[in-house]
Amino acid sequence: MNQINSSDPTQVSYPWRAALRTGVQALIGVLAALIAIAPLLTDFIESTWPGSPVIAWVAAGAAFAGAIAVLITRVMALDSVNGLLTRLGLGATPKK
Repeated sequence: MNQINSSDPTQVSYPWRAALRTGVQALIGVLAALIAIAPLLTDFIESTWPGSPVIAWVAAGAAFAGAIAVLITRVMALDSVNGLLTRLGLGATPKK
């Protein structure tokens, strides 16, 4: 089991938790946007490509966007990457 340093930011101490939270946030944002434009998108697709599976591809794209957000967040939570981001002023904890 890993020892957790209390001075580490929670994103570094619990990287998968931070990554999954970010993925859920991204997925909620993409789904909210899709719900807002769903009627227009459905009408356009049905008039252009009747019976097309494009709607399923759009939903798969939303899931893929969430998965990419998880991956990027997980990489950014690595100690070495967080150290670099901290030097640039973008780390999980403010630069002192």
